[in-house]
Amino acid sequence: MKKVIIAIICLIIVLAIPVIGLPVYAKAIPDVYGDTYLAAMADKHDRLHSIDGEKIILVGGSSMAFGADSRAIERETGMSVVNMGLYAALGSKTTLDLTESGIKKGDIVIFAPEMDRQAYSLYTDAQITLQTLEAKRSMIRDIPVKEWAGLFNALPQYVEESKKLSASGVPHPTNAYSRSAFNEYGDNVYQRPYNIMPDLYLTSNTIEIDNSLIDEAFIDYLNDYIKRVRKKGAQFYFTFPPMNRLALTQDSYENRIAVYNALVEKLDCEIIGNIEDHIMDEGYFYDSNYHLNDSGVTYNTKVLVGDIKRQLKDTSQINIEVLPPAGAEDSHSSGSNDETYSEDFEYIQESAGWAITGVKESAKSKDTLSLPQYYEGRAVYKIKEGAFVGCAVKTLNIGENITVLEDGAFKGCDSLKSVNLAVKLGVDDSLPSVGDNLMAGANADIKLYVPASKYGVMVIDYFWMRYAQYLSVAQ
Repeated sequence: MKKVIIAIICLIIVLAIPVIGLPVYAKAIPDVYGDTYLAAMADKHDRLHSIDGEKIILVGGSSMAFGADSRAIERETGMSVVNMGLYAALGSKTTLDLTESGIKKGDIVIFAPEMDRQAYSLYTDAQITLQTLEAKRSMIRDIPVKEWAGLFNALPQYVEESKKLSASGVPHPTNAYSRSAFNEYGDNVYQRPYNIMPDLYLTSNTIEIDNSLIDEAFIDYLNDYIKRVRKKGAQFYFTFPPMNRLALTQDSYENRIAVYNALVEKLDCEIIGNIEDHIMDEGYFYDSNYHLNDSGVTYNTKVLVGDIKRQLKDTSQINIEVLPPAGAEDSHSSGSNDETYSEDFEYIQESAGWAITGVKESAKSKDTLSLPQYYEGRAVYKIKEGAFVGCAVKTLNIGENITVLEDGAFKGCDSLKSVNLAVKLGVDDSLPSVGDNLMAGANADIKLYVPASKYGVMVIDYFWMRYAQYLSVAQ
């Protein structure tokens, strides 16, 4: 019996360490993310809790942050609006958890997760969560205590990365991926007139609309969440995010109907959107397959308002002017047409220039490879998946002309440990385009060396922050 009591006491202590230690430990860490994109969640959370009357709460990933004009929604519905959408990598569950405490009687919650496996799962990212909580650490009270252990375990890496970032200079971004890019409603209002993607869509983040995306554990969590929302006297509706038509892995109406029907069957709430209305032309997008430009926001907002009004049985006219799709902005500079090193590689011609697909046998034994700027008079702008498979290269030099790195770009090259990435900020301070799995199949010890002036920009960048552990300052 004595051993059992001791074991129980030890278990209680182990479980209590994260609960007691996490807030204390986190409070002692210096602030470095206060002006970044993730810090906007603190302002959204404040607005969520400051509204006394009935409100519409928009929840989702960055597609919601980049996709709604809350002021127009407020004008059209007569209800206050708060946009809680921020970042899919934070996790749908974490965003919903951070929202729940601010839901009150009479509220309408509209949830539109991105159409990918991560958003339709219980996925969370402890590092990104800690960075998000920094601007308002009291939000940790909205994270279930059972998940604090994971945050506590992530603290050492969080502290290390915070110190590195602080040493390189606390970032104060001013582009679309900054706290200042959001208005008082929580909408991202940074001016986005064009589609700035080199291929007009992100080739590394294609959209698969298929029943296999739906995770049953997440559906169970969501249905429990819906019950709690209704117990508060609020309503919960499900809809779809804006999706770039070019990014669809297959243009299958039957697949989309199957997904819609599966969600109708599984979810204990009404689906208010028509999935077809949310598949939009590339001219409505900005820098990802889910991020709308200024024209796209007008289209998506009008669709959303129509769906909301139907639920409110409001038959009044919608007074939102939909702007036409915008043209593309060329993010490539003409340069000097330097074709040095071009004979070492194999290519495929794509819309914006040449993409590197492989290395010629004559160059596979080289210790160092440098990518060319041009080939046959056209820009080299992309590295395709597996471009360096079977090479003996140890050091890879990538110039400013490379604006797209596909997922798995470095896979199958076991000797590659150093990638010197010369980063040039493109249109609207955009960095080279990357997907969620750039490092898939790469050497575990690989390092991406970037200019000191760009390091701080990259580790807080919306797309690049997930690769912070691989980034180092070039010597």
